[in-house]
Amino acid sequence: MRSSRSNAWGWVVSDRLAERLARAGQHIDAGFDQRNVEHGLSALESRLTRRRRVVQGSFVATTLLAAWVLLIQWRAHQNPPLTAARVSTRDGSVATLREPQTLLTVTHDGADEVALELARGSAHFEVTPNPKRRYRVQAGPASVEVLGTAFDVTRAGDQARVVVDHGVVRVAWNGGAEILRAGESGTFPPPLAAAAPIPSWRSLAQAGKHEEAFGSLGKQTVEDLPGLLLAADAARLSGHPRDAARHLEHLVQHYPQSPHAPLAAFTLGRLSLYELKQPAVAARSFGRAYALDPNGPMAEDALAREAEAYHQAGDAQRSKRAAERYLERFPNGERRSELLGYTQP
Repeated sequence: MRSSRSNAWGWVVSDRLAERLARAGQHIDAGFDQRNVEHGLSALESRLTRRRRVVQGSFVATTLLAAWVLLIQWRAHQNPPLTAARVSTRDGSVATLREPQTLLTVTHDGADEVALELARGSAHFEVTPNPKRRYRVQAGPASVEVLGTAFDVTRAGDQARVVVDHGVVRVAWNGGAEILRAGESGTFPPPLAAAAPIPSWRSLAQAGKHEEAFGSLGKQTVEDLPGLLLAADAARLSGHPRDAARHLEHLVQHYPQSPHAPLAAFTLGRLSLYELKQPAVAARSFGRAYALDPNGPMAEDALAREAEAYHQAGDAQRSKRAAERYLERFPNGERRSELLGYTQP
């Protein structure tokens, strides 16, 4: 049985190994003594220890790299890049995001009003026609309002680019407003308008703070066209339809040649019919809207609503005449079957 012993350094060395080292020592220079042997073994052990550490470190690094690659792949699978998105509202209108970084939020989705806010990016809007519903997109300082149309809105810092495919939109900003029709486009607010100082109530109205704007305006008299548009919006959207109707009536009376006049008359008709419950006043407003723009995008709706309003007012004769004008002008109109009923005795 082999025996073992400990040398001066505390290592355990077998007798057989000791004998082999003694014989090997006979062939080594006499100056190479036991201490030299022990020093060489110590150096060898240090090199082996370093090699093990390098191998272990390489293994750990390789494992971490593989885990990192797997994590990236998993995240890509869980959150794929945004290539297309659609935002739908209850009225059937659809907004399609054109850029991955686009941020579009629905702030109100009701039967009488749909409101969205475009914080950044670009979107295309296909709006379902509905005269009883207001559809509005707020893009920074620009507010885009439509009756039923298709258009693009792109945020560009403090401005918004609006392009109309078909239909008509109204773009309002601090101290101004503009009507855009099919094929038209623009950047809003215009550079000069954006730099011009404006009264505080107008700033509040354009910022969407309609209740504050209405309170700040108070009983001030507004005579200019852009001011009347903003004042009407502030009153209407803060729940004061009578004040809104007053501003719209003033606009139609004093600016009948303005491209805003037909839309103002049509809006006045909607307020009078659906909110103020004044069908006779509404009928006259719808008639004015048609007369101001008989070939415009609101002409068909204006005639139909005129007949409807007279019918609600109990004026069968005028309702019949308005319905007959509609059927003659739009024999295949969307409300043909309804208006046929107004022509019956």
